[in-house]
Amino acid sequence: MALAAVRNKIAYYRRRIRTLERKYATDFNTFTTRLQGRATPAEEDDWLAWRSAQSMEADWRKVYQDLLNGGNR
Repeated sequence: MALAAVRNKIAYYRRRIRTLERKYATDFNTFTTRLQGRATPAEEDDWLAWRSAQSMEADWRKVYQDLLNGGNR
C-alpha cells in the first residue's frame, strides 16, 4: 500500500514536469539558462514550480527506493 501511494506521488510530479517541458518545449536546465536576466513574472513562477516538482519527484523516488530496500517491513 505504501509503495502504491509513493508511486502515485512520483507520477504526479512527473506529470507536472512533463507539462512544463511541453509548455516551453525544452528541459529545465535549458529553460533556466534561457531565463537568466530576462524572465517575466509568469516564467519565474513556472521556473519555481518546475524546480519544486523536480525536487519533490527526486525526494519521492528516494522514499520509493528506501521502501523497496526494506523500509516497508
